[in-house]
Amino acid sequence: MLRDRGRHRGIDRGLQFSYGNLLPGDTHIYPLAKELTRGDPSFLDTVLITGFDEQALVRGCHLSVLALAVLTWTSPDMRPGLVVSDSVKTGGAHGEVTRADGKFISYTVTHYDLLDEVAARFGITLDDVFHLNPARTPSPQKPTLDVGEDLNLSKDLH
Repeated sequence: MLRDRGRHRGIDRGLQFSYGNLLPGDTHIYPLAKELTRGDPSFLDTVLITGFDEQALVRGCHLSVLALAVLTWTSPDMRPGLVVSDSVKTGGAHGEVTRADGKFISYTVTHYDLLDEVAARFGITLDDVFHLNPARTPSPQKPTLDVGEDLNLSKDLH
């Protein structure tokens, strides 16, 4: 299971991948799908290895954490020229913006918002939106918005 920093709706439960049974001493490499990471997996901050546990089942869960690793990334800025600026509310992008220290932090989706108009409102591309929000559920390619969904607008929180 991989988890992000808890900023993305739906991901706080973790992304779950099943790689089958691992045997002690085996070494495996499990690549993440490019559709998930869009080439930048740095939004992930924790790896959990879980296993079936009958004691956990008694507590209402069927998996126990066997190992946990916090990830620290050292990759360079994938979009050094990405700048977010707010133009004006439009019919397809009239949600609320959260700011801190003069920087745009997030955008809360409201009724009738359209992803391409939200991107245009902030002077960024759809690809930039997905870059800033790689863990949108059910996939980063999801073209629709959910009312109340918070879109990240900050590279610092990416």
